[in-house]
Amino acid sequence: MITGCGVTCSLGNTAHDLYSALIDGKSGVRKTCGYDSQGLSGIPCAQAQCLDAQSVGISPKHSRIMNTHSYLLMESSSAAYKSAGFSEKLYPSGRIGFFAGLGMVDYEISDLLPAVLKSCQNEFNYDTFFTKGYREIYPLWPLAMLNNIAFCQGSIVLGLKGDNTVFSPHGESAVYAVTEAVSSVLNGKSAAVIAGGVSEKVNPQSIIRGRVFEIISKDNSDDALRPFSQNRTGTILGEAGAFIALEPYSLAKERSISFVSSITGWGFAFDYNDNGVASFPTKEAISHSMETALTHSGITPSDVDVVIAHADGTHSDTNEIEAINALFSHSEKTLVTATTGAIGNAFAAAAPVNIILADCMIKHGTVPPSINSTPVDERIKFNFVTGEPITAKINTVLINSLSYEGHASSIVVQRCA
Repeated sequence: MITGCGVTCSLGNTAHDLYSALIDGKSGVRKTCGYDSQGLSGIPCAQAQCLDAQSVGISPKHSRIMNTHSYLLMESSSAAYKSAGFSEKLYPSGRIGFFAGLGMVDYEISDLLPAVLKSCQNEFNYDTFFTKGYREIYPLWPLAMLNNIAFCQGSIVLGLKGDNTVFSPHGESAVYAVTEAVSSVLNGKSAAVIAGGVSEKVNPQSIIRGRVFEIISKDNSDDALRPFSQNRTGTILGEAGAFIALEPYSLAKERSISFVSSITGWGFAFDYNDNGVASFPTKEAISHSMETALTHSGITPSDVDVVIAHADGTHSDTNEIEAINALFSHSEKTLVTATTGAIGNAFAAAAPVNIILADCMIKHGTVPPSINSTPVDERIKFNFVTGEPITAKINTVLINSLSYEGHASSIVVQRCA
């Protein structure tokens, strides 16, 4: 059972803020600033609302090996822990598992600049750098490149000592994390778990990496990410951290905690189309991951009320549209939506964000629209929600999360019986 959640992103730092903003059709996309020297200012991105070391209780000393991804993880995982009412008295620390999907971690140019400057006279001198200049680099700096450091610090803050795993770096990684968390509870390794994911930080390195993969939109307007649109031009980066608390039905019921939904199935597949540098999962791979998730849940496509598509505005959209067409074009009640136009592509945080939104939809019975999607792709044969939110009885939500290396993953969230 999903008994707690925490999320922080460009549209807010609570599930209520995020869900309300999406219902209202708001966007968290803004132009980047501060990267003038790299020629990267003015690029649309969905950066998380202001977080810093002090706001999440990190000391100045420890903050030297942390960055935005650490703050996103600690803020959202702590919120999930607290909202579920977890405590050492309720569940001993060794009985709470911790699972996360984490994106790429990049160095900051400022971390290396003093060493570079000390190694320059008229030009950069490698001998000087390797004999003297490198001493200007903080000795623990290499640790900052390990996404496990953020995970470990999050565990320390929450006092978690149970079953744990980290997966990296794309959209499927958090689906693996959540499904491993569910398995840990079902197999008795954990009495309860915290599971979710964290995106990459938006910075020059992550933007350039996206350009190297040829996935970043070259359109600098705020509506540059157009999920399933005929006019899509590529994706934009989004920062987010999202975690859920999971417990067995019997224990959650026993302590009278409020819950409405649970994770009931999942599926994975791998196959890709070469498209430039990125390798997008094929229509068959996406179909297989969805079909496997439905089979695992013991349901059919006609049982699905909502599909939250990956829909990142890249060439991958074509394959996902065709896969959804194949499964849901004959289901009149199934509604399809996407959150990427509003919060960007959150990579490893995307699936957990959408799991939290699925829980909100099941609670409140409203499907938020996908923004920036009109005119929609002419190949779409399913009920794609754009323009206005739709009110409906929602019992089952299917979520897709894809990578740029051929991975497709799907997960099912259902109303508790």
